[in-house]
Amino acid sequence: MAFTIVTLGDLVADVIVAVPRLPLEPGRYQQAHFVRIEPGGAGNFLITGSRLGMHMASVGALGDDAFGHDVAATLAAEGVDLALVEHPADTTTTTVLVVNDDQGTTVMAGAYGSGPTLLARPEWEDALRRADAVFAFGYSLRERRIQSAILATLERAQALGLPVFFDPGPEFYLIDPAGQARALACAETLLLTEEELAIVCAGGVPELLQSSRVVVIKRGAAGCQIWTREGMHAAPGFPVLARDTAGAGDCFAAGFVYGCLSGWGLERAATLANATGAAKVQKRGTGRQAPTAAEVRAVLAAYRSDIAL
Repeated sequence: MAFTIVTLGDLVADVIVAVPRLPLEPGRYQQAHFVRIEPGGAGNFLITGSRLGMHMASVGALGDDAFGHDVAATLAAEGVDLALVEHPADTTTTTVLVVNDDQGTTVMAGAYGSGPTLLARPEWEDALRRADAVFAFGYSLRERRIQSAILATLERAQALGLPVFFDPGPEFYLIDPAGQARALACAETLLLTEEELAIVCAGGVPELLQSSRVVVIKRGAAGCQIWTREGMHAAPGFPVLARDTAGAGDCFAAGFVYGCLSGWGLERAATLANATGAAKVQKRGTGRQAPTAAEVRAVLAAYRSDIAL
């Protein structure tokens, strides 16, 4: 069975620059290995989910610019459903410069896109009714043009009884408190890093579990922790060579959602998520450098042959 996942917002163009070393030196030309434009943000999640065999549908907006149309073409080629992605006239796309060096260091700088306020449409609810789960990102709520529509759609998904997965992200603290509260109240499952936990909720995991059923703490190479009201399970990571961590958390999330919807149980889903993230960090770049199902299987075969994808 192919699960249908609806993602809300966070459509981004990543300009990937792979260089021999960081930091770059002012006043000196430095040769890059390559420069590419790729879908970033939710694009990593969408591509990974599609490659794992899920039907991925995106809701939101891209700019009516070269970046926006390039990202849309790439996502469509990966099988992502973009029927509900708008390109309003004279708008720009959220764009992130991602610079990665041969030692695995990555730095980012970006600017949010501009455009008129995007309103929720009846077709969005139709998509929710056909979905098995909804995934949203805190970055979406930083885009003022879509924040209200995203929050309303999250609340509608919850009302329909859909599993809602939410990744607050490192900028969540910049969202107004009312918006934060609305988003967190909708989330059945929260995914965030240890650093983000400290800024998302002063009360830590126990406070988050008052409204959410599951809290996933992403710990990079160390793996992850899965918290429920019954306790915590630690899922160790995999000792792979990390060449680029950009987008790894998005790919991790796709693996976790796939495992949960497949009825694997939280511990096995966490192992798949770790394997998906480990497969990603071995590749430089985002978007089309998301892992394939075969690459995830290779990680599992090398380190956890008891689990098959």
